[in-house]
Order: sequence, then structure tokens, then C-alpha cells
Amino acid sequence: MDFLTSLFTLFNIGFLSHLVARLTGANASILIFCGLLIVGATPFQIAGIMVSYLVLIKLALFTQGRQLTFKNFQIFRGWILWASLAVTFAALFIYPFGALTLFLLMFLLELTIRLGYYVPEQLRIPLNTRILYIAIASALMVLGVTLTQYIPAETYKYLGISAALLSCGFFWWVGNDRKRFQNIWDYLVISSFFFSGLFGFEFSDWVLDLHRAEPTKNRLTENLPLIMIPAFFIAMLASNLLFNIFPLSGMVLVLFGTLCIRLFGFYMVSGRGKMSIIALAFTILAVICVLLVDPKLTGFDNAFDNLMNSTFMFSLDSIKSLF
Repeated sequence: MDFLTSLFTLFNIGFLSHLVARLTGANASILIFCGLLIVGATPFQIAGIMVSYLVLIKLALFTQGRQLTFKNFQIFRGWILWASLAVTFAALFIYPFGALTLFLLMFLLELTIRLGYYVPEQLRIPLNTRILYIAIASALMVLGVTLTQYIPAETYKYLGISAALLSCGFFWWVGNDRKRFQNIWDYLVISSFFFSGLFGFEFSDWVLDLHRAEPTKNRLTENLPLIMIPAFFIAMLASNLLFNIFPLSGMVLVLFGTLCIRLFGFYMVSGRGKMSIIALAFTILAVICVLLVDPKLTGFDNAFDNLMNSTFMFSLDSIKSLF
């Protein structure tokens, strides 16, 4: 694809997916997954795009309406901020991906601190438990990304379609009774991070909407952003270090998704504990579109990732080349 065609394709996937999600409550990550299938992205490409998309789009979502600038940082202040920026600038010439992750890390840490204030004190998870959840969630994501290298494209396509449909059915069924899986809800939420790595599915909005009848038994729901943001970041970093994954197309998707969020906002869940039939219907409709098109996953050849591959190696090779 040339530059304009690539830009238009990513605009259709990123902007329109978030617009549909904003209007209907459909799952944006499943819509984007379906869009990437339709353009023929391989399983490994999809995992790479989605793992970078998830962490960056969450930064955009959670800063919507919350000003996050250097002036109101709480951790990186004074000389700590300037030292961090200096290290980031120096890393730009040695390990470009590392420079980006350091810069991103500053904002994500500050954001996580702020989000922690919104969790009621009686529902907060102890720090050691939170660290354990983050470790498990990020490991499950990396495992999912790893498996995309070994699953045949056609098998992956139908596995993803089946997982999307089963997820819709599961959330609809669970939404009919707020006591279902109440005792193991936290474990189910953590296990969903495997699908975040394998397919890029992210269900936090639906999980927040389907909070169980007794919140004290399922504190992970209230603390989910504090687990999700670090886990997504660690998975993105690990995927780059292990597999040299950092597609520029994922950042372009985030750019268009963020543009939609800034223009139209994002869907606010009702909190009633029941799934929206409209949200499920539009999510299923996207899956049906994939079945109708029946794409062949031969690769998503786009100008952005081609440019990235021809200019920088965003991996440990950048460091190894110095020695």
C-alpha cells in the first residue's frame, strides 16, 4: 500500500471502530480486530498492532477530561523529571523504542497514581496482591502473543471469531444474574488477559458494567485500571524485547482512535449489571462482516510499518550493534 491508502485504511479501522463503539457500546478492540482481519493482517501482525494499541489507547481514554501535564506530575517533579527527560533523550540515539517506553512510563505511572485515588479505600487491593495480578496478567498476554507465531492463519481467524462470539454470549449470560461467578469473578477477569495478548480483546468496559452483587468479594473490578495499565505496558515492552514487535501502524490506529475520543467522547457504561443488547448486536455484526468477507490472512502491507522496518530496529539489536 502507498502512504495515502495505508492512512485511509487505518483511519477506517481506528476512527470508525471507536465511533461505532461510542454510539453503541460495542467492544472497540473486537471491532479493530475484525478490521485487521478484513485487511488480511497475519496473526503475528494483529498481536503486535494490538499490544501497542491497547496501552496507548488506555492512556488516551483515562486522560479524557483529566489534565495530565508535566506541571501537575506527582512522582516526576523537579530534578527527577529533568533527569528522566535527559535519559529519554539520550536513549533516542541508542535504543529508540526504549526512549519511547521511558517517556510513556512517566505518564503511565502518574496516571496510575491518580486513578488509585478514585478507588474507595475499602475496595483497594493491597500492593503485593496488585503486583501479583500485574505479573500474571502481563505473563498471560506475552504467552498469547507468543502463540500467534505458531497458530496457522486460517485457524487463528476462526479461533478469533469464535472467541469474540463466545465472549458476547458469555457477557450476555452473566449479565442476566449479578451473582453468577461472583466467587471466581476476579480469576475470570485476570484470565481474560490471555485473550488480550492472543487477539487483542480488551473487556474492561464490559467488566465494569457487569460488576457483581457484592463488590467486596470482587475488588479487582474496582482496581482494574491499576492492573491493566501496567500489564499492558509490560506486555508491550516484553513483546518488543522478545520478538522485535513495535508496529507504527498500531500508533496510527491509536492516533485516529484518540481523535474520535477527543471529538465525540467515549461510551459510558450504565453500571446496572446487565449487558446492552445494542452493544452485543453491533459487536456480533462486525464478526459477521468478517465471515462474509472471508479474508485470507496473507499480511497487512502498509507504508507505516514498511517505513519503520527500513529505518530503525526497535529491539535489543539496537543495543547489540554498539558492541
